[in-house]
Amino acid sequence: MALLLINSCRKDRQNLPLTKTELITEARSFFENETVNLPKLNDNNVRHSLNKIPLWDKATIKKISIGEAVIVPIKYDYEMLLKPENDKTFNSLEKSSYLMIYKNKLQELQVEWVTVIPDEKTRGNKFVGTIAIEDWNGKFKQGFAFGADGDMLPIYSNNAITYRKIAFARSLYCITINHYGYVMDYPQIIGSETYCFGNSDGNTNNDITLKNGGGGGGTSPTDYSYTIDCNKVVNGTATWNEDCQTCIGGTTGLTDCPPKRSVTDSTTTPCIKEGVTIGKQANTTIGAMLNKTFGTSNEYGGLDLQFIEGNTGTDDGWCRKDGNVSWVITINQNLPNVSSKEYILSTIYHEILHAYLEATYPKNSTGMFLIPHDEHQDMAEKYIILMTGALKLNYPNLSDPEAWGLAWGGLQDTPFYNDDTKITDDQREEIVEINRKHKNKNNLLDRSGTYCN
Repeated sequence: MALLLINSCRKDRQNLPLTKTELITEARSFFENETVNLPKLNDNNVRHSLNKIPLWDKATIKKISIGEAVIVPIKYDYEMLLKPENDKTFNSLEKSSYLMIYKNKLQELQVEWVTVIPDEKTRGNKFVGTIAIEDWNGKFKQGFAFGADGDMLPIYSNNAITYRKIAFARSLYCITINHYGYVMDYPQIIGSETYCFGNSDGNTNNDITLKNGGGGGGTSPTDYSYTIDCNKVVNGTATWNEDCQTCIGGTTGLTDCPPKRSVTDSTTTPCIKEGVTIGKQANTTIGAMLNKTFGTSNEYGGLDLQFIEGNTGTDDGWCRKDGNVSWVITINQNLPNVSSKEYILSTIYHEILHAYLEATYPKNSTGMFLIPHDEHQDMAEKYIILMTGALKLNYPNLSDPEAWGLAWGGLQDTPFYNDDTKITDDQREEIVEINRKHKNKNNLLDRSGTYCN
């Protein structure tokens, strides 16, 4: 009788679903016996060449469309960032890729290396971007591109296709993902990979069924995207809060909705306040840049900006970061005593651009800039025309040369300004003279612009 009971218990236990520990143990055993020693591909993909180690102690179980999957974060021997071409978003390979092991419909274990690459349009729980599913050694299995409108298209690695007809190549749309590695504390492009989608129509030597990409074991595209939380971390616990339209919890550092952000004018001198009021208006491109970056409605998750006046020494103004989400622009309190309204506005625009560039340059999780930058050089190369147009719009009587000269204020030390192929000696002298005359209030015979009383 005792033997019968023991056998009955064993039989019943075999029909029970595996526990989390047993699932992970089974997945690890299969991986280490059947997968880990697959030969590396010699395909010149830098990502494929990295040494990687599954972090089994951090493995979790996720429900997917055909059952349960073991999701394992990966540690790489080199810190790599992935960025879609023409996109501002840098993604850490380590945070956005993982090992996924599950059983297909035939109860056969499948091992997949999943790389999830969100783009800048990803908001909340809606994933927008590219997902590549590969064997552990990098051999492509399938991939998907998720659009901002909720559409999804299968994609395939450009390296896996040999084109037979020019017409086929023209029917493709391709996405290039650049690889960045740190060089002297800043990321530099060290490689790339390209994924395409389009109509194959049998026009390839190695035809791929785009519905399943030659693999996948019956999984669904969303089985791969939902493992990334709204803060773009694999197995992360951050959640999207609809009330404040913000990602909170997990690694965000937020436990609740952050306070609403604002653009505040704390200046008191009428002449400076007039300039700040004009500068904040969205009737110019610079004003629009301010309003989409700072305040309650913006593209960067909630940033504060405050205008004050104070003693800035010989500088016309300052822009300083105050904490993680706040910037303070200080306008020299003495400007109205010597400078025209046009000059004061050009100073305010200059400092707004500092705040905008400082806030929008890509940074890593520690706040370090991901790209070497020089804000003054960027202004000289990209924003002179915008500043010139903004000054002209608000002061129509300002001549084109004067507006252009004022836009150059504060940028005289940039390489662009001192490049003889960009600006002539005569133009540099004109810029100096324009700014001198707009900062010469007390000489009625040798000044330009309009002035406050």
